Amino acid sequence: MAGFLKGLSKRHGALRHVAGTPFGEEEEGEARAKSSAGGKKKVLIADDERQVRLLISNMLRKDYAVIEATDGKEAVDLTRSQKPDLILMDIMMPGMDGYTACHVLKSAPATKAIPVLMITGVGHELNRKLSEEMGADGYVTKPFDYQALLDKIRSLL
Repeated sequence: MAGFLKGLSKRHGALRHVAGTPFGEEEEGEARAKSSAGGKKKVLIADDERQVRLLISNMLRKDYAVIEATDGKEAVDLTRSQKPDLILMDIMMPGMDGYTACHVLKSAPATKAIPVLMITGVGHELNRKLSEEMGADGYVTKPFDYQALLDKIRSLL
């Protein structure tokens, strides 16, 4: 984990952001994703590693309402109760893994339209294909590029 965060810090300034320093100036005219009620769109981060949840949460908190889950079951429960606009789902978590949670959510009428972006340290093509078969709308590997992740999130919202 320390290597993951160190790699992000060197390439993208991620640890500076976690500490509260913004990554950089916001692009002029950048559109904000808002819900119909005028509030921020909700993003659920499901990852068993606290540091990863903290990193992503701090990256997104300015523009999105962030909800966190520590495993697949909690992600399913929070999705049913909180109705996030997007789910960022780790694959390898204790108890219910990300594949299973994604499949459960994509099989239920009330949650199947919510985009699921798999964010994982597993970059094998077989895992990417299985994620698609489970209904995932995208796949990003760790360590991820900060701007590429934001672009992918925006494209799914």
